[in-house]
Formats: sequence, structure tokens, C-alpha cells
Amino acid sequence: MLQLVIAGMAYPAEGDPVYDGGDYGLDTHSLGAVVEVIRTTPFEGQLQVFVGMHGEPRPYRVFTLGDPLRLVVDVDTGAAATP
Repeated sequence: MLQLVIAGMAYPAEGDPVYDGGDYGLDTHSLGAVVEVIRTTPFEGQLQVFVGMHGEPRPYRVFTLGDPLRLVVDVDTGAAATP
């Protein structure tokens, strides 16, 4: 499992479901080794995201894209795990 801690998150307005904790609703059938993505509710500007994967830990990289702003977690599903 990969755990990301994202700092600097704004807390949503009351009733806004954008940052509710839980399943992202991603279709993980098309994501190779990734089987589940779960997030927590932001607390004091931090958000935790958990990425569940099959098999051993894999290389990954995290970056942002703009317009619209979004966070990308790129998991190498073709790489063999290294000890």
C-alpha cells in the first residue's frame, strides 16, 4: 500500500462532498496493479490518500498538472519490484 500525505489542502465548504472521506469511485479494473484508492477527510490542511496495490511495492512518482489543477500519482505497473 502506498500512503500519500498532501499538505496545504483547503477545507471544503459545509455540504461540499469534494473532500468527503472514502472511495474515489475510480474504475481500478483499468489501472493494472492498483486495486483501490481511498482518501481521508482533510484535517488541519492535510489529506491522506491510500493506494492499494497487488504484489510488491512498485516505483512511483507524484506531480501536478494544471488547467485544471490536479495531482497525479503515476505507479509503474510494468516494473518488477526490487528488494
